[in-house]
Formats: sequence, C-alpha cells, structure tokens
Amino acid sequence: MEPTAPALVTAATPAAYATAASGTTAVPRVWSLRLMLLLAFAGLTLGLTLILTFLVGRTESRVLREEIGHGMATTARQMEQQFSAALLERYRDVLQVSAHSLFHTSKPDRKEQRQALEALQASFPAYVWIGATDASGKVMAATGGLLEGADVSARDWFQRGLKGPAMVDVHEAKLLAKLVPGPADGSPLRLLDVAMPIHDEQWQLVGVVGAHFSWEWAQALRDRALEPARERAGLEMMVLNASGEVLLGPPETLGRSMREELNQIALSRGRDYAVVAGNDGREYLMAQAAGSTSAASPGLGWVILLRQDIGNAFETVADLQRQVAAVGALVFLLAMLLSALLSRHLAGPLHRLGQAADALREGSRRDMPLMDDYREAQRLSRALKSFGEEMEARVANRTVALEEANDALRAAMEKEAEVSLQLREREALLRRSQDELRTIADNLPVMVGHLDTGLRYTFMNETFRVWFDVDPDTNVGQPLGHMSGGLFDTTLYAHATEALKGRRVDFDLDVVLRGENRHLALSFIPHMEDGRLLGLFAMAHDVTDSKLREQVLSEQALSDTLTGLPNRRMLEAQLPMAMARAQRNGKPLAVLFLDLDGFKNVNDLYGHPAGDAVLRQFGERLTDSVRRSDMVVRLAGDEFVLLLENLQSGAIDACTIADKVIAAMEQPFDLGDGIHATLSTSIGISLHAPGEETSPVNLMHFADQAMYAAKQGGKNRRVLSGELGLGLGQIG
Repeated sequence: MEPTAPALVTAATPAAYATAASGTTAVPRVWSLRLMLLLAFAGLTLGLTLILTFLVGRTESRVLREEIGHGMATTARQMEQQFSAALLERYRDVLQVSAHSLFHTSKPDRKEQRQALEALQASFPAYVWIGATDASGKVMAATGGLLEGADVSARDWFQRGLKGPAMVDVHEAKLLAKLVPGPADGSPLRLLDVAMPIHDEQWQLVGVVGAHFSWEWAQALRDRALEPARERAGLEMMVLNASGEVLLGPPETLGRSMREELNQIALSRGRDYAVVAGNDGREYLMAQAAGSTSAASPGLGWVILLRQDIGNAFETVADLQRQVAAVGALVFLLAMLLSALLSRHLAGPLHRLGQAADALREGSRRDMPLMDDYREAQRLSRALKSFGEEMEARVANRTVALEEANDALRAAMEKEAEVSLQLREREALLRRSQDELRTIADNLPVMVGHLDTGLRYTFMNETFRVWFDVDPDTNVGQPLGHMSGGLFDTTLYAHATEALKGRRVDFDLDVVLRGENRHLALSFIPHMEDGRLLGLFAMAHDVTDSKLREQVLSEQALSDTLTGLPNRRMLEAQLPMAMARAQRNGKPLAVLFLDLDGFKNVNDLYGHPAGDAVLRQFGERLTDSVRRSDMVVRLAGDEFVLLLENLQSGAIDACTIADKVIAAMEQPFDLGDGIHATLSTSIGISLHAPGEETSPVNLMHFADQAMYAAKQGGKNRRVLSGELGLGLGQIG
C-alpha cells in the first residue's frame, strides 16, 4: 500500500543538514527546534497532567462517595420492597381465604374449612397456625385441629380483625407456645399475625380468619436479602418497628432505639443515607428505607436500616485516588513519548509541511472531482467518488426495501380490517342461534362472554378454559371478576358499570395468564333489543405480541443501527425538553458537537468495516466518559453529540467532560486483523443558561461552529462557543 498525504511530513535527512552547513556565513549556535519543542511540550504536559489529575481525582472521589451512598440507599429500598412484598403476600393469602365461599355459607363444613386452611399452611412453611372463629371469638376450624373450640376473643389479632383487615407486629406466642415446636436455638416462639373479618352473603360479620407465622421467616428473608451484598465487607441490616426499635439485627442492637440515627439521616438534605456516629464511637455509613401502608395492605410501618463501617464503605474511594495518581503518571509518560515523536516530525522542512497541507485541502472538496495530478491524489479521488456512488446505491436499495415493507404493512392492515369485519359478521350470527354461538365462539382465539344486567355470566366460550383453567359450563352464574381472585374487580366493575349505561367501553389490562405477563384489549358491548338493555357482551383479545412489535419499531426509529446510540430524531425530541428542564431547575446544560479527526483516512486505507469498528468504539468511549444521566447521540457519519444536563459549574463542568473525552480517545482503535489506528476528536461546546432566549437549532449551530473552530485550530481540542463571540458560553 502506498503512503497517503500525511506521510509526506518526514524528518530532515543528514544530507539536508550537510547542505545547510556548507555555507560560508557563520551561523550562531542556538538550540535546535526539536529540543525547544520537546521542552515546551514537556512543561505543558506536566502542568496539564498535574491539574487534570487533581481535578479528576477530587471530582471522581466526590461522585464515588455519592454513588456509594445512593447504592446503599437503593439496596435498603430493595430489601424493604422484599419485606413489604412478603408481608403483602401473606396479607393476600388471608384475604383470599376470608373471601372463600366455604366461610360464607350458612351451613359450613368444618372439615372442608380445615382442609382449606391446611392447604394455605402447606403453601408457606412459616405459617404456625391458621384458624377461623365465629363472631364471639370461638375457634371453629384450625390447622391441625389446634385450639378448635377455644375462646380467643381476648387476643389482639381477633379484636383488630373484627374491625377490618389487620396486621399485628412481632410478639411472643401465648396459647401456641406449648402446642407447637419453638425455634431450634431454644429462644421463645415469636409470631406475626394477619387477621381478616368474615362476612356472609348479606355482608354481616360472622367471624375472623387469623394466621400466625413464625418470626424465623423474617430472619431467613434477611439472610436472603443480604446475600447479593456480601461483597460489601461489614454490611449490617436492621429491621425497625414503627417506634424505631430494633426487631431484627446484630445481637447488641436488639431492642435498642435507632430514632436518633434515623433523625440524622432525615437531616441529610433529602437523601436516604448519611454518615452517622455510632454509640461505639465509630462512624458508619447508614441508609434507611421506610415501608408504606395503603388500602391494599395496612402494613406494619417497618423501617429497613443498613449500616457499614466508614472505612469499609469508602475503601473504593481511596483506591480510586491511588488509581488516578497512577493514571496521571502514565499519561505524562505517554505524552512525553508522543511529544518526542511529534517534535522529531515537526523539525522537517517547513515547505514540505505546506505541500502536505495543500494536498489535504485538495482531497477534501465536496464535489469530489477526479484528479490526475499524481497517482496518490488520483487513487484517493477515485475512491471517494466510488464511495459516494456506493452510498447513493445503498440509499436507493433501502428506499426500495422500505417501500416493500410499507406494502407488506398495508396488506397486513387490510387483512386485519378484513378479519375485524368477519368478527362483526360472526357476532350477528351469534345472536341468531345459541348452538352456532358456541361453535363459532369456542374456535376463536378471543375470550367471549355474556353478562346479565347483574354482571353475572350467562355464557363463556372455551377460551375461558384455556386462559383461566375454568369450566365454562359450571361457571355460568358466577359474578364478573371471580376468576381474578379479586385483584382486578375494581377495574372490571368500573368499566362494566359504564357499559351498562348503553355505550361500548374499550380498555386495556395487564394480567398473568398461564404464568406469563400478557396485555389484553377488552371490550364491553351493550346487548340491546327493542331499545331495552339485556346485558353486556364481553370480549378480550391478547395483543401482547402487537404491543411488543410496536415497542421494537419505536425503539428502532429513535436509535442508530450501527452504534445502538440515540439518533438525530431522538435528539430533536429530547433537546427542547432538556432546555425546559434547565429553565425549571435553574441549572445550565451544554451541547458538545464532536467530529473524529482522521476518520476519512481510516475508511480510505482500510475500508468501511474498519470505519464502522472505529465508530462503534468511539461511541462506547463516549458513553464511558459521561454520566448516566447524559445523552450520547450519533448524528451521521463521524459526527456525535453529547447532551449534558444539571451542570453545577456551567462551562467548567462542560470543558472538564470534553477534556475527559479527548483523553479517552488517546488509546489506539482496534480495526481488526491486528491493525490499530490512533485518532483524535475535535469538540465544539455551546451552553444554555436558565433565562437565556435561544432555540435548540441555534444551540446546535453554535456547537457546530465551535467544533469547526477546534478543527481549524489544530484538531484534538475543544472550543467553547463563547470564545467565538456567539453570545453563549458564560461560566455558570
């Protein structure tokens, strides 16, 4: 492969020096250009390295401390969610039992009631005892027959259950302590209680269902919740009751009030974590997550409190500071090496450098003419012209593919409309004959039913059996929503009640069918005859696959196919919203316009697969160099944009991130087949401060102009738009 234009810049030959020395005029002895450049680069590199190492180390240490604190707070919330979910599951267990028809009948079968309670006990090993009482507190049925006939009217759980659904916090067992085995370690049996009132068909209170489960359940759940965080040395978890006393935790903390620690966390400027001094004289990083109560579950008001010795919690901060110092030293050594190589190249004759610059300018014209001045220019111009023709061909091919896809989509929509018409025709046939209704409805992949004006089923097709595992014939007469166990009754009854007013109601609902999360499109259609409402037709379509396809198509339209990054369309949608957020929160934002220096030579020398590899790696390095809240966008070709929000120091923060990006590009790019190339990037920065009157188009334009200024200034640098006199870029 023959050298390209940049290879024309070479070091001066010994013959050139010999020619210069052959003159008769005495030349004063001065330092060589190479030595002066080397010393200048060394001083500049050392100063920049020290400054950047200090700034990056301080900033990253602060960010890492916040990430550690947020991470512990997130872990606390996750653990609290596990405890709340487990309590809610027990709450729903007892709620379902209390709603069972076995406990509502006027002639209860105590054996069947006991079997239902024992089936629930078998589903959760921590249940110690489950029983059902009458309204006076006499146990009528219980697991294992324990306490049947006993009077529990004085028990707290019974008294609360008479008033409504209730949960009773941990306490020592009384009646059951002598009847069931205690913990293996010999400690007293401690229980949690859930109680639900039982009502008959006229909604009269007839008794209470109570369930006691062992406190050992909480200890096991605590161990499972801590398992993913074992790598955090010394991490301790405590469960506090609503008064702040430790229910579960290290032995020395049991029963102790942690209210003072919770107050210190509450004063930490809205965060769920804080550094707190413990009673043992040590400092701890603590994070808390409080449980919530709602109509769906009263809850117990527990608080999950995590703590970790400050030395263990922030050990990674000290490691980071050491790593930053090491990287700074390595960067200085690499910069010195590059400075030596650069000074050697720059010491060549200045007229050769001018010839190389002219050749580069002639080779980058937009009209891409064929040049016959010399062989290198001829090959380069032909390659670029061929590239342009190839891109036009690709666009034409993709246009044809898109038109074919549109034709296919149009045909599918016509097919769907045709199917919809067929369904309406079948509905007319269903009204003519019950036999034809059963034959047609049972073979449709749609759930079809009929409800009377009292919202009880008068007809169900076979899809009810497939989706809910119920017999359509034996479930006729059941109320709407009985198959959902009460979870969706409110939604179903609300829409059905609206349909009883004489208008069709369409709505969507997320359910679990056959163990899978599915999305259903449901309709309630009034059944009218001679102006009189006879009931409702109910239909449900499983549209999960269509929803997923819509989601995939939406994501593809807003992302770049090569890098997977957001594309121009996503940026055009997000930038105005980001500017509005900046106005509301009073913090500036920045737009960084980036262009790869030397990317065209990679495509010309190594082909487009190598260029695509460079673009993907460039996007990955950009993503690794910014915060998670920042947006990395590929506009087109080798042009990228960074959208930075919530900047604390305006231009300073934006320039710091830009310098970090420039440093990230110093590592060679892997082109495949053992080939590597060193590229750089030029960055233009524009700022938008709260209160400034500007548009997203102008903001992008200023960043673009600043990027071109960075290229004209020598590339591999960043330029702030305020430095160009564009009216932006004030330091916030």
